[in-house]
Amino acid sequence: MTPSRQDQQAAREARLDELHEKLTHAVDQLVSGEDWKRALAFAANFRSRSFNNTLLIWAQHAAAFEAGRVPEPMPSYVAGYKQWQALGRQVQKGQPGY
Repeated sequence: MTPSRQDQQAAREARLDELHEKLTHAVDQLVSGEDWKRALAFAANFRSRSFNNTLLIWAQHAAAFEAGRVPEPMPSYVAGYKQWQALGRQVQKGQPGY
């Protein structure tokens, strides 16, 4: 059964709400000078992304690291699916995107 347009819209809005909550939480974590410095240094590595998207990447990668889905606490490179393929890499099956 195909989801209705209203169901799709509701799912999209729920996803946006979830991302907004993650972003709000990430910003709330930036309470000390050291946290802010680390956030700025992290954002400097991903200048092509907006600061909001950079914070989302930071928060989502930290959650993936804590869950054991990625080996490093900070991502070294962020790319879309097609960009990974152009770099000669393949996204692991089942790996969720940020």
